[in-house]
Amino acid sequence: MAPLALLVSSTSVIADDIDQSPDLLLEEIKRGKPIERISPKYPIEAARRGQEGWVVVSFVIDKEGGVRSPIIEQSSNPKVFDRATLKAINSWKFEPTTVNGQAIEQCRNSVRMDFTLSNGDEGARRKFVSVYKKITKALDSNDLEEARELIDKQRSRGAWNLYEDAWLSNVEARYYQMSGDIDGEMQALSRISSANKPLLGISEHLNSLARLFNLEVNRKEFIDAFYTAKEIQRLDKERLLYPRVRKITERIEQYIDGNENYLVQGKFSQEGVWRYQLARNSFGFTGDVSSIRKMDVRCENKFLSYKIAQDTKWTVPDSYGQCALYVYGEKDKTVKLVEMAKMSS
Repeated sequence: MAPLALLVSSTSVIADDIDQSPDLLLEEIKRGKPIERISPKYPIEAARRGQEGWVVVSFVIDKEGGVRSPIIEQSSNPKVFDRATLKAINSWKFEPTTVNGQAIEQCRNSVRMDFTLSNGDEGARRKFVSVYKKITKALDSNDLEEARELIDKQRSRGAWNLYEDAWLSNVEARYYQMSGDIDGEMQALSRISSANKPLLGISEHLNSLARLFNLEVNRKEFIDAFYTAKEIQRLDKERLLYPRVRKITERIEQYIDGNENYLVQGKFSQEGVWRYQLARNSFGFTGDVSSIRKMDVRCENKFLSYKIAQDTKWTVPDSYGQCALYVYGEKDKTVKLVEMAKMSS
């Protein structure tokens, strides 16, 4: 078997401590450092085939430093790498995070795990290039049916390395854009944006991020848009895109601080989950809520789960920190959420 090299990169798990003057200290937060983070075992069959992939997973660190409630956010090939990722995550241990000496939950943690082979191909295989050209030709001819058939066929085989996965997501995003499927396009662009390096090249990667940013803004997924803007800022060394992006984020910040409610519409995935990051502290659902089973509220310092009732308003205390909602319901059904202004009753 070929030698393996597994790269595990994480975000939102560890934060650097900040020195503060004792007489000005209002709150002391000590982030729990990892005690044990075992890398996932590379699936044997995938290694034999020379197949690479990645998984993004979010999870809660409880007051004892254990991991619970892991959720797969995205995956290059769910049938291959998800199981190994969840098994590894569930074994991780951390020191408890404390606020003024009291242990708290850390409820907003995420990690992307890249499964890579030390002797894996860095480019695309000839067979993949052939299929990619056929998909591009079909899209150029506006033959969406042919393009969809080719994409599905390639997806069923699975991208063989991270490079192929990025380019397949790129052409899939173009297909969804042409067919008017915003949800599909955003999902494909998110797969590209989550990569640890710009596998499409800087220019194409920035174009994908810019398109994703615009869609997030239009869908009022403002917190996600802020994260995408930060990634554009990091990669846009020549400042060709970021100045315009920054102007938009400034207007979004003003809008969020405004005194009007606004509606956000989402759609349950094939797995029956809709994820949304709150921009305000108060929210509620409107319209028919019969398709919603439950809702998890994952904040930086709190994890809560609720049943959904008609005309119910939730207000999250500031002390909980930034919060994300995981709403569970019938796949492909829509859900309508209202972000409520602080001045609204």
